[in-house]
Amino acid sequence: MTSLIEAFKGHDAVVSALGAGGLDNEIRMIDAAVTAGVKHFIPSQFGSNTQSKKAWEDK
Repeated sequence: MTSLIEAFKGHDAVVSALGAGGLDNEIRMIDAAVTAGVKHFIPSQFGSNTQSKKAWEDK
């Protein structure tokens, strides 16, 4: 997570574009963004069909 914190330092926003298979990692990204002082985090849910049961299945 240290590398994420360093990468996020000095940025105002982070836009996550993870696919459904990577959503488990998004919590780590959010934590790193908070630690780095990022003001805005846009989650990747905008790219998933949240109405689809397949989108919520564990892979």
